[in-house]
Amino acid sequence: APILSLTWRVGAITKQSSQSQQQQQEENRSSFTTKSTVYQTVLFAAVADGTIRKYRIDVKQTDFTTTSTSSTNNSTTTEYTVPHAKSMLRMTIESKGRRTPTKVWSMKLLQDGTLIAGNSLGQVQFWNSDTGTLIQTVMQSPLLADVLKVVVSQNESKVFCSGVDSRVVCIERVVPLQDGNDGHDVRPSTLLDSAPWKITYAHRPHSHDVKAMVIVPGAEYPNGDQQMTQKKGLPRRLETLISGGVDTKICSYDVAFFDEKRPQTWYPWPLESPISTSSNPSQSRLLSMQRSEKVELYRLDDLPNSPETTNGEQKEHDKLLAQEAHKYRIKETSATDLVGTIQLGGASGATWSSRLLVSQLSPDGSFLAVSNGRSVFAFLLDSAKSNDAHDPSNESPPSALEVTPIQVQLPSKLRRVNATALHFCGNVLFVADSAKRQIHMIHLKDETGGENIDEESSELSMLTFSIPKHQQTKDVELPIQSIHTTSSGKYVVAMS
Repeated sequence: APILSLTWRVGAITKQSSQSQQQQQEENRSSFTTKSTVYQTVLFAAVADGTIRKYRIDVKQTDFTTTSTSSTNNSTTTEYTVPHAKSMLRMTIESKGRRTPTKVWSMKLLQDGTLIAGNSLGQVQFWNSDTGTLIQTVMQSPLLADVLKVVVSQNESKVFCSGVDSRVVCIERVVPLQDGNDGHDVRPSTLLDSAPWKITYAHRPHSHDVKAMVIVPGAEYPNGDQQMTQKKGLPRRLETLISGGVDTKICSYDVAFFDEKRPQTWYPWPLESPISTSSNPSQSRLLSMQRSEKVELYRLDDLPNSPETTNGEQKEHDKLLAQEAHKYRIKETSATDLVGTIQLGGASGATWSSRLLVSQLSPDGSFLAVSNGRSVFAFLLDSAKSNDAHDPSNESPPSALEVTPIQVQLPSKLRRVNATALHFCGNVLFVADSAKRQIHMIHLKDETGGENIDEESSELSMLTFSIPKHQQTKDVELPIQSIHTTSSGKYVVAMS
């Protein structure tokens, strides 16, 4: 039968005495030393026949060290010897009268020897791994939905499980509070190991099966939350539970305050739109669409004006419903034209070009800024029509728009920035550098229409200002996700 899940723990470590041998070859003398270490590993395997099997594997590590008098470098070779596993015991999961055996999809082994198993009956079972006896069974799902994943907190006081029913359930040892010496209620750690497991809280942020969960340790709690964690007997460091499933969402939870704080959801689409448009009515409107390795530029036709009445009667499509009339007007306009493509790294198929992270088109359509995983690029979009004197009375299609991208030489410091956000305020480009928590401001064009050049460095003038770290998140580096400015450009807002 196939193996469905595994869990293991390294037990006793036995170090054997080292042996030394000396060899002499002509004028070179060398000493040969061996040192052995045995790791007693306990392995649990959940098999599809409805059993959990315990094995013991003594992994032997042998280090061979050779020391030569003629050379200062010592060579060490490590060899691992894995013998056949020894079967210790077998635990059989009840099938509740079903013909098919119960399957264990996920297991975790605690330090006190408790084996936690989530099975296809919607149960989370706690076993004594030394004797193979069942300690307790908790019904994670009243609908008997499969439990697909089980994770444990750092201090092993909380167990989180989820599966087909899309609920993320917290199971923890419940110890009654007792009066402490300082007047605060505390939970004695001596009663924690013998306390029963109970479901305390559950969230349902997902809409479909949850197939992956992990607990990530982080920084210490702020001073205000440290007192609360000590009162509850929780660890001082921040722990984050992350879950993901079929609905392609990723949700994060605070492990210590799982019952008090709502989960945060990360959706599978970018925070900033990959599409930006120019809004200058005096020029042809442009639309930039960011792809994985290129940016496509399209020309947008002006929307038709509201229809005029003829002999007091409106056009036929004005009498339609709003949705139908909208579709009718879209059909009246000509198709959007692709006027150019900007691809970093040269021709298509270049191996050294990186995936584009963010792109932004200036409001007047004159500049386009692009950032990949290596640098920041800016392009001047020189647009011109092939036939400027177009007769409106002519029924032929309007003249084609030609856009020629010209790369702008940015300051050398900016070329090595991995930008996470871009923003235009007029012809001023704002670049977010999350690694250094800085925002760079570059004037691509001055009031007279020419480039704003710094006389000392012969480069575009650039102003850099740093973003102060928040007191509660000073130990956590949060990326800058977006930049916003007022219409005058006097105030800048950065969001992380």
